Amino acid sequence: MWKKCFLLLFFACSLCFSAAGQQKELWYPVKQSELNRLTTLYQNSEISRQKALLQLKKSQTQVTNLQTLSVKLSQNLKAEREQKESFEKLYNKSKADSQLTITNLTKQTVQLQSDCDTEKLKLQKTKNQRNVMFCITLILAAFVAGCIILKIKKIVLKL
Repeated sequence: MWKKCFLLLFFACSLCFSAAGQQKELWYPVKQSELNRLTTLYQNSEISRQKALLQLKKSQTQVTNLQTLSVKLSQNLKAEREQKESFEKLYNKSKADSQLTITNLTKQTVQLQSDCDTEKLKLQKTKNQRNVMFCITLILAAFVAGCIILKIKKIVLKL
C-alpha cells in the first residue's frame, strides 16, 4: 500500500513539476505604489486619448466648415468673374459706340464748318456785289447829276 501511495505521490509531483515547467509566464509580485502609478498612467493616457479624440473631432468639423467655405468662395469667385466679363463686354461695346458717335459728330462738325464757310463766301460775294452795285449807282448818280448840271448850265447860258 505504501508503494501505491508513493507511486501516486510520485506521479502527482511529476505532473505538477511538468505543468510548472510548461508554464511560460512568470509571476512577479507588484507593489501597491507601482500599481497606483500604473493606474494613474493609464488614466492619464485615457484622458490624453479622449482629449486627442475631441481635438480630432473639432479638427474634422473645422475641415468640413473650411471645405464648405471654400466651395462657397469658389462659387462667388466664379460669379464675380462672369460679372467682370459681362462688365468688360458692356464697357467695350460702350467704348466702341462712343468712338462711333465721336466720329459721326466730327464728320457733322466738318460738314457744318464747310457749310458755314460756303455761306460766308456767299455772303461775302453778296456784299461785294452790293458794294459794286452801290459804286455803280453812285457813279450813275454822279453822271446823272453832272448831266443835269450841264443841262442846267446850258439852259442858264442860253437865257
